Amino acid sequence: MADSIERNAETQNLYREVNERVAEVYSQFGGGVAGERMSELIELFCECGQQAPCEERVNVSAATYERVRSDPTTFILLPGHGIAIVEDVIEQGDGFLIARNIGRAADIARAADPRGVHVDPGGPQAA
Repeated sequence: MADSIERNAETQNLYREVNERVAEVYSQFGGGVAGERMSELIELFCECGQQAPCEERVNVSAATYERVRSDPTTFILLPGHGIAIVEDVIEQGDGFLIARNIGRAADIARAADPRGVHVDPGGPQAA
């Protein structure tokens, strides 16, 4: 079971890295991640850690994306893509979930945080 938790967390980290690049490109072309249009939607990859690579997309506002990235243990998933032994769903949005990794998966997520952000485990709260 520990191997599956680690694989799941590593897959989530991979999708988080890809989404960071997507958000970067979005921002460079006048999007809201670093700009003024924080309510505009960004199409991202689902950050679930399913064994078979998930190729589904999820749309979230730039503001939601930034809020999720403020906590290295949180990820954006499509409904039904969460895995209870790895994460807790902390928020439900329109067509997406925000899940917080727990236990070993949370440790792996913190260690691989591309932004180097380490915050209070209270993390992003629903707006």
